[in-house]
Amino acid sequence: MAVVVEPALPFLATDLKVGSHSNWIRLFPLINPACVVVYNPSGHAVLVNKNAADCGDVLISAIVPGSNLSSKLLEESALSAFALRSHGNDDATAADLVQALASAEIPEGPGVVIVRSGSKSKLELVSRSNTPVLEVDVVGDIHFDHLLSLLSNMSREAKQSLESITELIELFLKSAKSTASVFQTSKIGEHLSRKRGSESLAVKSAKESVFEDLTLLLESSASCTRSQMEIVYSVHYADTNGLSQLENYLIAHAISEYSMQRNLPFHLTQSSISSHADPARGYSISICVLPSTLLCSQSRSQEPRSAFSTSPSVTTVPSTSAFLKVEVPKFPLDDSAIRARIIAGCDALIANEAKITEFDTIVGDGDCGYTLRDGAAQVRSFITRQTTLVPFPSVLNALVDDLEVSMGGTSGALYCIFLSALSTAISTSGSFADALVEAQTHLLQYTKARVGDRTCIDCLAPFVEGLKETGLPAEALNLAREGVARTERLEATLGRSAYLTEETTRGVPDPGAYGLLVLLEGMINAAV
Repeated sequence: MAVVVEPALPFLATDLKVGSHSNWIRLFPLINPACVVVYNPSGHAVLVNKNAADCGDVLISAIVPGSNLSSKLLEESALSAFALRSHGNDDATAADLVQALASAEIPEGPGVVIVRSGSKSKLELVSRSNTPVLEVDVVGDIHFDHLLSLLSNMSREAKQSLESITELIELFLKSAKSTASVFQTSKIGEHLSRKRGSESLAVKSAKESVFEDLTLLLESSASCTRSQMEIVYSVHYADTNGLSQLENYLIAHAISEYSMQRNLPFHLTQSSISSHADPARGYSISICVLPSTLLCSQSRSQEPRSAFSTSPSVTTVPSTSAFLKVEVPKFPLDDSAIRARIIAGCDALIANEAKITEFDTIVGDGDCGYTLRDGAAQVRSFITRQTTLVPFPSVLNALVDDLEVSMGGTSGALYCIFLSALSTAISTSGSFADALVEAQTHLLQYTKARVGDRTCIDCLAPFVEGLKETGLPAEALNLAREGVARTERLEATLGRSAYLTEETTRGVPDPGAYGLLVLLEGMINAAV
């Protein structure tokens, strides 16, 4: 049988017509049925979100550029109204948005905030149709998305107060700093490269690049001035022109790890921006400092930081793992037993690549087996090169740095995040089972997958929770087997399998869950 593969050509901006108001007026009500189109007497079309009615909050609206389509418009349920902007003389105005809200009979409550992209930052409180309106201009797509995310995630009390929102925006305009990187086709030595401003920098790993950017931003970030104010670092990152899911996971995890290592209370948000003006792929990071009364920290086990605390910035970033505080685990870890179990698990994965690939060919992309096999080979090679595996947390971190650039796919991202969290948990937990629970809790912050979604979580969660409850690896392994068997009867809700019918997936285990089970079986049944 011959298979002919034709290249998929990307659509041009002129074909997609992403700046066309009429296209989006038709599409948005289909994407979000709560959106209705309201035409003002001036002829401007405004999309109004009917779900915003009766919320009692200050209404958040936006006038956005049609050239750069941000995922915030597709995902941001807090937006009460928005209109596309083409930078022409006939664009919708703030008055048009207020009038559209009134026409749709949306109660305006304490007031309306309208966020616009502009050439200069500006904040102005005006009255339109007897409604207090806070008009905000921000410069750049990353700051536009960051502010929309802040207005959506600020504390419940603050959302109902125009004064609190004014305070938040003033602090944002004062303290927000950002940096943008674009990946280049050229290399610096043996490494990929990125362009940040006028600098060309080597990309040794995603984590090291993000650490460098955050250090730069924190060194230049303006601090709030209120006396002894407890603060939260609002961090927003945006991928540009479609970074992979793996790359997005690694950027988010690196930001979280950097903040936790320095005991920085932080709140992380994310968006994606499609820029047809510049097709290069990259990412941007924006940071601002806010009082904890306006934004809650997502951090765990962190002491509140005062605005007058010692600066958290670091002058140099010599290594992505150099900042980790290596502590002796509170439970015994034997070098030879760890080595034997890891190698046995890797060998099992490599030996079962064909079976995993067979399953993934039916219900996925067909690459899960190769990804896990190559990752296992990389881990095996790394472990055999180490003269000692203790202290184990620092070895795990070095392994994650190695896997970041060698193990692809969503599986690679999930394994890297879990192992990185495990390295920290081992140093602070009372038992290995407790460390696994903490690592799993951390991982679940970065994926929507839960038990029953037909993913590797259907194997991981039963094993981790079973080991915690029973303390018996063999019993935990049996629970993991039952979890994987259940995926044969589950309908996929996430990933590529979600596009398949239940008849197609019935009887076939989730490849990622099955692969993890093979790894666990190899490790637990190893002769030690």
